[in-house]
Order: sequence, then C-alpha cells, then structure tokens
Amino acid sequence: AAAAFNMARPLMRDAVRHRDRRIEALTAHLEVIGPLALGGTTPSRRMVTQTLPFVHLALKHTMGRHPALRTLPHPLMSLIMELQGPIDGDLMRTAVKETTAPTA
Repeated sequence: AAAAFNMARPLMRDAVRHRDRRIEALTAHLEVIGPLALGGTTPSRRMVTQTLPFVHLALKHTMGRHPALRTLPHPLMSLIMELQGPIDGDLMRTAVKETTAPTA
C-alpha cells in the first residue's frame, strides 16, 4: 500500500530549485568568461532584467555573429535564451531539467 502512494512535490519548491539552478549556472558562466564580457561577475537582478534581454536581442538579430558577443560559450547563449523565453507550465508539469554549468 505504501509503495503505491505517490506524494506530489510542492510546486513552489520546484520553482525555487529551478531558479537556484539557473543562478548557479549563470554565476559559473560569468566566472569563466570574466567580468568585462557582460558587465559583472555575479548575476544581479539588474543584469537579468536589463542586460541579458539586450544580449539576447543582439544575438538573435545578428544570428550569433555580433562582434562582441559571438565569443560567448554556447551553453551561456542557451541559458540566456532560456531566461528570455516565455514562462509556461512546463516547469510545473514535469520534473525540473538539469542545467549544465561549465567546468573551470
């Protein structure tokens, strides 16, 4: 009887864990590329809400060939795209997917 019981995880805990994973991945990427690439070594609220949307637009409109941004690591570009994507219910419907952070 106990093996058939499946306790649902609280959705807010999943959202917090997903946010923490993305912040850790962003921090790791910023440490690898250095502070001059995007203007800081730690992901601040200002960077996420003001800088990264412009980075995403510049990369999107130049198809990844922006002179200053084309040297960014591909996993960081993918993370920026994920952060700028629409918020949908995938996080709440499925398990939180693992985000890979670069190794130093």
